[in-house]
Amino acid sequence: MEKKKKADTLRSRKVRDGKLLKTETISIRLEPRLRYLLELAARKQRRSLTSYFEWVLEDSLNNVLLSGTSNEKEVSINDDASRLWDIDESDRLVRLAILYPELLNSAEQELWKALSVFVTSAANLSPDGEQFWDWNVLVNKVLPRVRKEWPKLIESYKNGKLNEWGSQAILDVMKDDDILQPAAPRAKTKKDFPLKD
Repeated sequence: MEKKKKADTLRSRKVRDGKLLKTETISIRLEPRLRYLLELAARKQRRSLTSYFEWVLEDSLNNVLLSGTSNEKEVSINDDASRLWDIDESDRLVRLAILYPELLNSAEQELWKALSVFVTSAANLSPDGEQFWDWNVLVNKVLPRVRKEWPKLIESYKNGKLNEWGSQAILDVMKDDDILQPAAPRAKTKKDFPLKD
């Protein structure tokens, strides 16, 4: 019985690119009229109500535009999903802070400020004074360090001791010359973040 239950659970999960995806549950309140009409729309498309909601929500991401940098046009959230999403929460925060800092909520702003000690080595200035991010430094030096520190950072934030964590993090980073070495000034290339891949 246990084996059958486990097999059913595995079959019921979505698979994309050969990997199992976890799903998350949200609760919403709907007026009866709207729910009925949504159920009819789902029937018309031969979908379950949940499948219909996922489709509608994902499609709506094409209509929410994010402001681009001075060199980029506006893009939809769906267009930039691959640059915004990461399985690691810490990586998502760094990506969001670099790409769209105006979208950070107050808690994320506090965490980003605390993490700034790690990310400065990946920041560069182009000859015209525009800030850009060295993707290789981010991926190979900064993000692994941020992932390592993330549980301690979150615990410190929850306990109201973010400043204490920051002081210790600065001392740790000072011991790690590799993280502190700023990148040599240079012109942007297509491999630099946040330019599109």
